[in-house]
Amino acid sequence: MPILVIDGWEHAYDLKYKNKRGDFVDTVLDIINWDNIAEQYNGAIILLLENLTFKKALKVWVKVASTVSEDPPDKLQ
Repeated sequence: MPILVIDGWEHAYDLKYKNKRGDFVDTVLDIINWDNIAEQYNGAIILLLENLTFKKALKVWVKVASTVSEDPPDKLQ
């Protein structure tokens, strides 16, 4: 999930900045809404953690479910 993308190819900056890609990047970094980027980043981290937690819980559930039998609990090993 891209959080921030900057087009660094010549067609993005050549008309105004000529061959000064660094100046172009500095200008772009100055106008970025960093609060919005932080919100997107935090949202991505939350989704990642929720997904990892779900996968981990699913693995545990599958492992437990595979050990369940029709026998009463005192006969399970």
